[in-house]
Amino acid sequence: MSRLSVNVSSGVKWLSLVQILRQVIQWGSMLLIARSLDPVQLGLANMVIVVAGVVFVIKDFGVGTAIIRDNRIKDNVVSTLFWLNLIFGLLATIVFYSLSEFIAYLYKEPDIVPLVKVMSVLFFVASAGAIHYGMLEKGLEFNKIAGIEIVSVTVGAVLGISVALNNGGAWSIVFQTIGYVTFSSIASILICKWKPGFIYKDSYIFDVLRYSSSLAAYNVSNYVSRNVDNYLVARNLGAYSLGIYSLGYKIIIFPVQMLSVLINKVLFPLCSKVQNDIQEFYELYIDAVKIAISIGFPILIILFISRSEIVYLVLGEKWASVGEIIGYLLPAALFQLIGTTVGVIYQVYARTGLMFYWSLIYGVAIIVAVLIGSRWSLSGVAISYSVASFILSIPNLFIPLKLIDKSILEFYKDISQSVIAMLVSGIILYLVYNNLLDAFGIYVGLFVFVVLGFLLSIIGLYIVDRKFLIRMYRVMLVR
Repeated sequence: MSRLSVNVSSGVKWLSLVQILRQVIQWGSMLLIARSLDPVQLGLANMVIVVAGVVFVIKDFGVGTAIIRDNRIKDNVVSTLFWLNLIFGLLATIVFYSLSEFIAYLYKEPDIVPLVKVMSVLFFVASAGAIHYGMLEKGLEFNKIAGIEIVSVTVGAVLGISVALNNGGAWSIVFQTIGYVTFSSIASILICKWKPGFIYKDSYIFDVLRYSSSLAAYNVSNYVSRNVDNYLVARNLGAYSLGIYSLGYKIIIFPVQMLSVLINKVLFPLCSKVQNDIQEFYELYIDAVKIAISIGFPILIILFISRSEIVYLVLGEKWASVGEIIGYLLPAALFQLIGTTVGVIYQVYARTGLMFYWSLIYGVAIIVAVLIGSRWSLSGVAISYSVASFILSIPNLFIPLKLIDKSILEFYKDISQSVIAMLVSGIILYLVYNNLLDAFGIYVGLFVFVVLGFLLSIIGLYIVDRKFLIRMYRVMLVR
């Protein structure tokens, strides 16, 4: 077996481990913290998180991705990029700290000023370890990355829950984020063998910066388009409505986004190695999308069907409205699960400029949809968001697939078997759900329901796409 194949199997194994553990930890901590807060407190925290979330999309200003993609970059050039990135991080911290009162004015919530000031420090902290993290990805050191991710999210969870249990209110979410980002950055610096040297002048640095700046611009634009609904809800409907909406959004969309991010962490460095062979690249990409569907669809379907019972049992009666939001956002989650992986195509083939321009159009369309929905109610926002996601899903796939001479029909044909298997299993689950609750009671019934959901998905895949399932099984067995 080739070294690349071994790296693929290693990446899939560690991806699966990170997926399971990280989702359990993050979902568990999110729900525990939410149970300790009221909707207004969670709404205030999410106002800050929406702003501070920019940390995660520009922590390396696209430089980390450029390092992974281009094998010509040498250590002395990386060192220069490290110091430049650190300076950018410091400047971002200063800017966001200075804008704290203006941000509070935009939200009409003066209480978030100290929260924004504290969170602004994370720009510098995140930039300090971003290049080291990128070097680990470039070296396909998935086991180390998995360790960093799991421990970091655990540190953040423990810190956030501790603050929440001590009546910390909105600060619990802030400290959870601080714990995660700080530990991840420090761990990346300590674990990565690469260490920065002195600044080195090289004209090639400007080529890297041109690529990374387009990517960073896209990441910011994409982040804004996917979070503008939170801002508009807060601005037009208030902190209470944002607390309800943001929790529903996180429950149904967050697993999709995290699964996509984790798959991309494996997919991008692997696809960069085979970028000269478009067919091999496409086959890797399709397998990654099928993995996302095979894991993501069952989770989303299970959440959708059992949303009312799960919200009541886990969060309590004060969060009952969250179930309605989860239901309306399901279509958006399904389309985003498939669509968020296309960024790999733009990045591998250095078309980040095109990716950025499309993200601007996408963002404007989302803003218009959410503005229309917010004229009615919170449910109107969720419905408008899902409708816009459906309409935009077609060009969102069509444009990048054209870059590798593939059609959207060919793409859907290649993933159709996996999608059909998941949808059929979902229909069966829907039909038997109430019978399971009546037969076993709510607690045992939900447990049986979840287990049955994943079993039906595996059986469905085995029936309609046996080759893919067997191939993935063999990959997981390879050491």
